Amino acid sequence: MKKVILTGASLLAVGIAAPAVAQDNTSTINQTGTNQVATVTQSGSDNSSDITQTNSGNDAEVDQAGDGNGAEIDQTGVDGDAYIEQAGDFNDATIDQTAEGNSGNEADIIQGGTNNVGELTQSGDDNGAEIDQGGDNNDASIDQGGGPFNDATINQGGDDNSASIEQGGENDVAFVSQVGDFNESTIDQSDIDNADNDASVTQLGDDGVSEVTQSGEGNTATLTQDGELNDSFITQTGDGNTATVTQTTDGNSSTVNQNGNGNNATVTQGLPLVQPNT
Repeated sequence: MKKVILTGASLLAVGIAAPAVAQDNTSTINQTGTNQVATVTQSGSDNSSDITQTNSGNDAEVDQAGDGNGAEIDQTGVDGDAYIEQAGDFNDATIDQTAEGNSGNEADIIQGGTNNVGELTQSGDDNGAEIDQGGDNNDASIDQGGGPFNDATINQGGDDNSASIEQGGENDVAFVSQVGDFNESTIDQSDIDNADNDASVTQLGDDGVSEVTQSGEGNTATLTQDGELNDSFITQTGDGNTATVTQTTDGNSSTVNQNGNGNNATVTQGLPLVQPNT
């Protein structure tokens, strides 16, 4: 996702440096066919953008710099690319890539303000999803229901964040990273016949709550929390599951439930992540 990183840095810089301009912009794009390209760039306040693309090979991108922006991208087909970046407060972004036989889609949402909401839904095989939020009171949700080889990632860098990932299929990978206080993370990979799922949650802060539920064979869950009064819940049903939980400081609580053969659970509480030199 090199485009996301490079474009994100440039847009956030522009959003911070640009003067405040009162604008009420609205953009609507509807495309039917293959290999369509839609690009919307809005700078100002209270912007709204809606992109709808049908068939395969479509590319949609929305860049908004301002407050109170809303963006929605709907793609139907295979090999679609959807990208939304917002720099400001009270942003709302939704990407929907759902259809029978959907596969090979990629969706990215980057929000650089406070009170942001990012929602991403995909169906099919070999899809990639990432939500990156760099503010406080953010809410991110990724739902990949379908076939194998899906990948979901949520990065949040603020306080009072909430993240939820739900995947259905084989060989799913889910990763949530939260930095700040009062974070909450939920990963659910429990659809029927799930296999080879991997869930990793990292929380660096106080009072974080994380819950990982996996159903199937060969699941691996790794959860790391750094701070006080953290809670961790890992439930795995199936064979060959491995759960590793590391919690530091006092007041932490961890519960691991594994049902099946060959399960391995390791819980460490009260030790620093990096041992000091002696």
